[in-house]
Amino acid sequence: SFPQYCHLNEKQTWEAIKLFRNYYNEHGIYESSLFPEVADTLSELKCKGYSLYISTSKPDFFAERILKYLKIRDFFDGIIGSKADGTRSKKIEVLQATLEEYSLDKNNTIMIGDTPFDILPSNEIGIQSIAVTYGSGLPNELKEANPTFMISHFHEIIDCISQKEACW
Repeated sequence: SFPQYCHLNEKQTWEAIKLFRNYYNEHGIYESSLFPEVADTLSELKCKGYSLYISTSKPDFFAERILKYLKIRDFFDGIIGSKADGTRSKKIEVLQATLEEYSLDKNNTIMIGDTPFDILPSNEIGIQSIAVTYGSGLPNELKEANPTFMISHFHEIIDCISQKEACW
């Protein structure tokens, strides 16, 4: 994002990444909070026997710390993120790595995300998706990305999964 949106060269980009990660490591992680219904929905999904994974463009070590800080790490069976050296930084690479690392069947997998950057790569590799409309993405952008489902409350994920299971 730094070269694209801030027009930084490679050296400036790596310096900006270093500054951002330092801030994020000391402060940004602790500025995170859960949206309503997330913990209860994750708990219900786990009780129903679903396997849950995180596929994030954040470096995986940040994702681990955030999930522990928010007290939801135990709901997830695995986390795949980008690498600190800049590799595996595209969402499609992260999704493919998650499928491979955990031997997941993409036909039985649903990506849940709040931006087109989550939904579009899911479409590209054939994973159904649930777009949540209250996160970072704008509802019209999410709709244009063509998710399988769009929801405005996190708990609606359970209904979407039930509908998908009817098709399996």
